[in-house]
Amino acid sequence: MTAAWRQARALLVPAAKGAIFGAALYFAADTASDVYTFFAVRRAALARARASPDVAALVGEPFSPGPWYDGTLGFSHRDRVAHATFQIAGAARTTDVVARAARRGEGPRANALYNAFGPGEWELVSCSAMFPGEGGLAVPRSIMEPQPPAAGGGGGGGSAAGECLPCQQQQQQQQPKPAAAGGAGWWRWWGRAKDGGGGGGGGGK
Repeated sequence: MTAAWRQARALLVPAAKGAIFGAALYFAADTASDVYTFFAVRRAALARARASPDVAALVGEPFSPGPWYDGTLGFSHRDRVAHATFQIAGAARTTDVVARAARRGEGPRANALYNAFGPGEWELVSCSAMFPGEGGLAVPRSIMEPQPPAAGGGGGGGSAAGECLPCQQQQQQQQPKPAAAGGAGWWRWWGRAKDGGGGGGGGGK
């Protein structure tokens, strides 16, 4: 019994150490990938903020990003879209910047592999800063550069969010439902209009 236990222990201890080492390595790689993504998005958003005269007038010049630990990072669309927030501090005040960036190009599904062995590029699709609003509440205002109009003249359809392919796919999936409901409402309204017209103002009965 003792010999068997020693033999099992000799096999289990290295396996447990290997599992712990693998988990620690994965956690470290994932954390490093998140840090890389946060700074990539913050760098692109900070360039937008520096090019915005409204931001300069709000916080005062010169301004710089706040501490990294005051920022946040999240993901959506199967980790293909990163959402980052951070602070910028100027001579007058401090405000928050909210940015969203999408992965550019194809690559491994895991962001750790995408950043390490893939393109590792994140394209800014929306960026806004918090400005004072009514009642002392902060309201977001876009600081993205104006996008050129589409070739077909789509008006307001060429928003920056439309550049995000995962966001665009989600919007396309959600579009048929409101359209169907709207069509049904139109036919119900048309039927009521016909009944009302034939009855000479049925509401007066």
